[in-house]
Amino acid sequence: MEEKKLFLVAFLVLGVIILSAKIPITGFTTAEPSMTLDLDSTNFAQDSIIKGNINLYLNEYTSPTNQIQITLNSNTYTHTLQELLALNNYTIEYEETTFTPENEALQKNVQFNEAGSKYLGFKIPRYSEVNSASFALSGSANNGQYPSAVKLDFGSEGTRDWYYLGTFTSFSTNSIQSEDFDTTQEGTGYIRDSKTYYCEFLNLPETKHVKVTATYTKKSSNGDIKASILSVPTGNPKIGWSGGSNTCDLPETGNSCDIEMDYPIEGKYLVCIYSATQATTEENLYEIPLDTSSETDTGYTCATTQDSVCQSTDYTNFFITAYPGVYNNAIQSSVEISKWESFSNSILTALKYYVGSEPYNGLCKESMCTVPLNITSSSAGNLLFTNLIIEYESNGITQQTSMFYDLVLPQGRIKSIETQDLSEGLNLEIPIDKLNLSIPELGTYTIDVSFQNLTASNSFTIKLASEIYTPTSLIQAATTKLNSYQNENTDYYRVLYMLDKTQKIDQTIKDLTELKNQIGFTEDSKLLSEIEDAINDIPWEITASQTYSTNLVLNADEIPSSLGDTPEIFNDQEKISVKATMKSIDITNYNKESSQYLLIHKEITANEKIEGTIYEIAPYSFSNLYYTTRPDSISGTQAIYTISLSKDETFDLYYLTEESISLKDFNTIFIETEKVTTFCGDGICSLNEVCDLDCKTEESFPTTAVIIGGIIFLVIIGGLATILITKNKTPMDAFIQKAKTKGLTKDQVTTMLKKKGWSDQDIEKQLKKY
Repeated sequence: MEEKKLFLVAFLVLGVIILSAKIPITGFTTAEPSMTLDLDSTNFAQDSIIKGNINLYLNEYTSPTNQIQITLNSNTYTHTLQELLALNNYTIEYEETTFTPENEALQKNVQFNEAGSKYLGFKIPRYSEVNSASFALSGSANNGQYPSAVKLDFGSEGTRDWYYLGTFTSFSTNSIQSEDFDTTQEGTGYIRDSKTYYCEFLNLPETKHVKVTATYTKKSSNGDIKASILSVPTGNPKIGWSGGSNTCDLPETGNSCDIEMDYPIEGKYLVCIYSATQATTEENLYEIPLDTSSETDTGYTCATTQDSVCQSTDYTNFFITAYPGVYNNAIQSSVEISKWESFSNSILTALKYYVGSEPYNGLCKESMCTVPLNITSSSAGNLLFTNLIIEYESNGITQQTSMFYDLVLPQGRIKSIETQDLSEGLNLEIPIDKLNLSIPELGTYTIDVSFQNLTASNSFTIKLASEIYTPTSLIQAATTKLNSYQNENTDYYRVLYMLDKTQKIDQTIKDLTELKNQIGFTEDSKLLSEIEDAINDIPWEITASQTYSTNLVLNADEIPSSLGDTPEIFNDQEKISVKATMKSIDITNYNKESSQYLLIHKEITANEKIEGTIYEIAPYSFSNLYYTTRPDSISGTQAIYTISLSKDETFDLYYLTEESISLKDFNTIFIETEKVTTFCGDGICSLNEVCDLDCKTEESFPTTAVIIGGIIFLVIIGGLATILITKNKTPMDAFIQKAKTKGLTKDQVTTMLKKKGWSDQDIEKQLKKY
């Protein structure tokens, strides 16, 4: 037996080995290219910039001229991939290409008929030690336009080395300050030494000039207050700052000064105030107001020692505001080249990087490098390049070149972005903020993006600025609104109750309480999205309009024969009054989905004490109606309710429908519970009745007594009838008149009068009058 088990195990192992040998090992496969579009929010204010990211996954080299199309509000915007990458300052490495230099000349005129890109080039031996580079540049008009916002990229690797910001004209009237700053002082701080910068971390547009405005009060003769702009290379002030040379002297009794920088800056910078002198004693040099109304991520204090770190103030903003410069960036004459380099010697650094001067390996792979110069202009115009002098050392010989060449635009594919090779798979995030897309009209819109055979889209809503919420304000607004719907005495609550939404609203309020606890711990955009998901299909606005009321009066022919004796039932309607009110109800959810209903309210008031049954006869099946009070039973278009009311007491019924309805076709019919009146001698032994005539057995009740009792009974009844007829002759006229106005037929009136005790002769006599 053991041998058989071992043989079976060996057989299974062998089978696994054989099967494994037939399965090829292919390794890991690269995911297919893909694209998504993520917006920063589902709501944006009118005319505000639409913010978000195009997320591309690329797994092979791609052409820089491949187009990305963005369609928004029936407008299509087309940009090349290269343009979008350059716009967001991505570094690009291209697949090896060879420029063909043509038309050698000492000067070149580059003509732009519209905004676009052109190329020039010059030759430098590979691995030369480039020592200096200079040239002259001037602009002139083409079709009435001058070249503007001109950019130069030496080496055409995607990095801007020179940019003409233009002539400074003024400071912008739009201030730049912390989004958390509310201009209200809640606290007071003090500057007591020269060891600390008091800063706001602000996002500056491209500028060389900044007006810094601050609020402070001098408290000592020893202070010397200044403003400074510090760079943050890592983007995180807590890791450290650099710079410190861009300063200006704030007036001791004023509040602003101007800083002019050697090179344009753009992005997040620390804008600070500090005292340049130290107090001689323990004293306050300056008093500064503090804004502590909310948590902030822009307030910092930094040690003034170079390369020091900064500490976040967490809940404190300083009263510091920046105003960037406004420029005329059209080149209308000669410009000073060195003044507009991206940084000191940026052009020289770019040439070294391309040809392979120390310490760079170089992009050039040929023995004689044709260095491409990518020139872009934001408008039509002419650019004249002259006086080129590039000095370099090659093979121990110092040499110069002064010749420009025309170059054909290279079509080499993009090889890597930010040093990451595309063939290895690259997730690329392209912000759309700088495309300045906006919409002025309120409404819901879709933005579509296409790139090669990939597509992506997203939807958002343009709202009033006052309707753009933060997590805190949205939770507060939603909670307040939903709590208002919880009042059971309002039509809004009744509508939501009939639609079975009250429990969901209760749960949503609880969910909002849980989400409120995440404020400060979860990223605002993510938390805001979770809040909107929670209230997405919850009623946000409920309005009532077109109210119509009427007193319902029932006609005899409107009583279904299935209910019984029509005249008798019709007579019962005098015991109630019915008022009906109808309202148009519009419900709009937070997601803007809307629905319309009709709310019907019936007030059934007892004109006397009553007890019986209410029949509600609808124009269509009750299955198409919502209601607050559950009927005792439902059958098709009929619902039944049992009521017992004292005089003037009201029974309320509420209905909700999505279909049109006429109140005149929605009848209310009352049938009073039948009351049996008994008396001694009627032959009926009633409960609790003390009557020997009615309640004795047949054996103990003599036949003679029955006969005598019957005669007495008939005499009594006859007498009562005679008295009743004589007494009621006068009211017959009023009764017939009322029956006539109600639409009763002659037969129906005759039947009812007979039941009231009138004789055929009297009835016929009275009816002839009408």
